[in-house]
Amino acid sequence: DNLVNLNLLLSTVRDKVDVLVVLATGDLWWRPWCAGEIATASSSGIPIVLAMMAEGDKPLELNFKEISHQVCSKLTQSQMQVLAPFGISHEDIH
Repeated sequence: DNLVNLNLLLSTVRDKVDVLVVLATGDLWWRPWCAGEIATASSSGIPIVLAMMAEGDKPLELNFKEISHQVCSKLTQSQMQVLAPFGISHEDIH
């Protein structure tokens, strides 16, 4: 991760990653830089592999349909403004 320089992070995903491995946690979906990485990989045709991470001693259970519906409400406008210079909007991560 390079959370200081989002441009470097997203260009690395776009230009140097063959497969994006996402360590899926319950709150991963609400972090703008994670959404940016996933959206960049998707729009660049880079395969994405989800590794489901356990939460404590329980396996992680995600409802992707529900997550998809919540993305627009949980990623605030100010968080999305961080991604806007890279051409990433709610529609790209929904």
